[in-house]
Amino acid sequence: SSGINAEYGGGPSKYQSIPLHKIEDFGVHCKQYYSLDISYFRSSYDDKLLNSLWKQYRINTLSSSSQTTNNAYISNQMKDLSCKLGKLQEEATHRVECNKIAKDGTNTAIEALGGVMSELLKDQVFNARC
Repeated sequence: SSGINAEYGGGPSKYQSIPLHKIEDFGVHCKQYYSLDISYFRSSYDDKLLNSLWKQYRINTLSSSSQTTNNAYISNQMKDLSCKLGKLQEEATHRVECNKIAKDGTNTAIEALGGVMSELLKDQVFNARC
């Protein structure tokens, strides 16, 4: 990536969705938004610790519902999309902005659908009737 967000007219970049409530946080630095490379390592101690945690919490992990866990996140995403659409109606804007919002909506729907599919898979695995 070029390190510059095209959404704000700063040059070529892959579109990245920024929630409306975060745009103010970027302020004068909005054209300097860039992603950082992340790396990590695991030691043998980390493996032992992660295995111990998995044994302790696996039932909670498998029995938890991602729909319930992600409910607030998905609701906030939908609220943000609604606000962005409201702003579009107030301003004479370009078709490009509508496409960006549609892309955000599609991504939110895919995330929600992933949660539903996860629940269906768990139901089939753990509640299968022979």
